[in-house]
Amino acid sequence: SRIIIYFRSNKIIIGETTIFPCITGLLELLTILFTPVAIMRRDIYGARYSGAICGLGYDLDSKNGLLPTNDIEIVFPFVFDNSDLETVNVIRAYISNTLGGNLDSTSTSQRYINLWQEAAVNKIIEYLLNIIFQDILISLV
Repeated sequence: SRIIIYFRSNKIIIGETTIFPCITGLLELLTILFTPVAIMRRDIYGARYSGAICGLGYDLDSKNGLLPTNDIEIVFPFVFDNSDLETVNVIRAYISNTLGGNLDSTSTSQRYINLWQEAAVNKIIEYLLNIIFQDILISLV
């Protein structure tokens, strides 16, 4: 990491760190986007998802988690329903295509990779804005 302290202006600039901004739901969204396997949990009415267990999956023979000590349970601090799950899956598909797209031509591959990267970034920004506005509306009520 990199820390720069400006004593005259009382500023501290922190770079190349893992400090996240205080955005409700950001940690949960990033976890669900990048986990290899997520087991979704529904609320008692089955109307929306209340959280998920995220990890590396499980062994089909033993039915045990691959690394259960590294699994994490997240609780969604925002409304998360089937449309949100669909959005997350679209973003995951864009990321997967970008990282492991197996297209024939190099120029075609690069063109699609650029489109997928842009689409993934736009979807993530759109989704984060929805979460932020949802949090603001809830706090106003």
